[in-house]
This record gives sequence, structure tokens and C-alpha cells, in this order.
Amino acid sequence: MPFSIDEALITHFPAHVENGAVTLAAVAARRDVISQYEGVAAAAGEATVYWVSLAGSGHQGVEFPGCGDLLVESTVKATGSGEVGTAERVEAGIEALLKDRRYERSDGLVNALYQSELSVQDVSITGDTVTVNLTGQPMSSGSCDDPRIIGQLEYTATTNAEVKDTTSVGMP
Repeated sequence: MPFSIDEALITHFPAHVENGAVTLAAVAARRDVISQYEGVAAAAGEATVYWVSLAGSGHQGVEFPGCGDLLVESTVKATGSGEVGTAERVEAGIEALLKDRRYERSDGLVNALYQSELSVQDVSITGDTVTVNLTGQPMSSGSCDDPRIIGQLEYTATTNAEVKDTTSVGMP
């Protein structure tokens, strides 16, 4: 080790789970860096997504242009998500939305993307701009779903990218 054993701590986390078997990863580090590492490790495997609260449903959230709905932030498990501010984290958040095939969740929030056949082609973050290019077929149930779909994608992308102002979501 490049440091004294008296300065070391060991931490571990589940690296892979398959058929009930858990593979652990262990890391030895100096005491002064272990808390930083554990924060990064804890953030891995999660992403922020936005669900839609239909007008009058009583949730707290972000107003966006459309039919009086709100966007409600939620943290979900997401494989390979990496740290906030990375393209991997943005992709993990968008993919989590696209993989959820339920229209209405148990908490009453909805996913306007539930019937879309989309996948992430690529993600880039440059300055205050995050760009997400999607492939496949977006499906909308009508004029109120269009801003819901755009809102879910844009807010999920900007939050995971840690940019405030600009999002570009390219759909086929």
C-alpha cells in the first residue's frame, strides 16, 4: 500500500447481483479519502427521474407548460449511473424512464413515456448544455402528452447533468 496501514480503512459495496449471488467490491484507502469515496459509491446505481402529476392530483412538483400538470422528482435505481454531472448518469436516468412500462405508478404519478419505443443513442454535456439523442418511436396519447414527454425527458436530463438552463433532446 502507498500509505501506512494505520491510515487505512476498508469499505465495500455490492458490485453485482445475479441469481441471488452477491459479488462484493472492497476498497482500501486512506482515512481522509474514504468518506469521499463512499459518497461516490453510494451515488452509483441511482438516478433522478421526473414523473407526471396530473392536474388536480395533489402532488408537489415543478410546473411546466402544458395542461396544468406538475413534474415530480424521484430517485430510482439505475445500473451504471456514475456520478451526477456525467453523461452516464444522464443516460441512466433517461433509460430508467424509458424502461418503466407502467402508465400509472402506485403513488398516482404517471409516465407519459410508457408506450414509447425509445432508447438512448448518445449523451453529451458541454458547458450548460446537455444533449440527448434518442432512437426509436415516441408515442403520444394526445396534445397533453406531448409537453409531458418533453418535460420528463428535459428535467431528467438537466438534473442528472447538473445543468440549469439548456437541454436538447433529439427524438426521431
